[in-house]
Amino acid sequence: MAGKSSWSVVANGRHAGTLERMSRRFARLIAVYVTVSPVVAIACSPATLNPSRLEMTIAAREAFRSAAAIIDAEVIETGDSEGQGVTLRAERIWKGPRQQTFRVRALSTCDIGFWERHSRLRIVLSGGPSIYTASQRNNGVLVGDSAAFARELDRLVGNRRPPEFRQPNSEHVR
Repeated sequence: MAGKSSWSVVANGRHAGTLERMSRRFARLIAVYVTVSPVVAIACSPATLNPSRLEMTIAAREAFRSAAAIIDAEVIETGDSEGQGVTLRAERIWKGPRQQTFRVRALSTCDIGFWERHSRLRIVLSGGPSIYTASQRNNGVLVGDSAAFARELDRLVGNRRPPEFRQPNSEHVR
């Protein structure tokens, strides 16, 4: 074994088979974990897919606390050079900077998409000040009862949203 490194002994000697088996087992373990774990498989899903009322209340409070802005807005412009940005016209600002418009981009599949001009909604924004994001999690989209999340958020801002407002990421019904 003179002149051989310890790595070549392991790689070429009796331990090579053990290392190969361990590598395969580890790869299978990771594959199973990613397949069966809802949090890993759907990266933006919450840890609890059917949260209790208390968990929804806590989630709404956390969204309110961490928000850069919470606004009632209308989608006035959709698409940008990459087709992902929108401009929201603020109708009422509950939290955040006092500005007339907010530019919002979907940076991942966990962010809310805005597909229809003139949609009106209450939205929780992160980031800023020039570009914001609106995550599904912070807008109650990924909870079992998004209406209960919306009611708690409305309570926190001190005002119920108008009935014609749509929930983020929901189909617009006229």
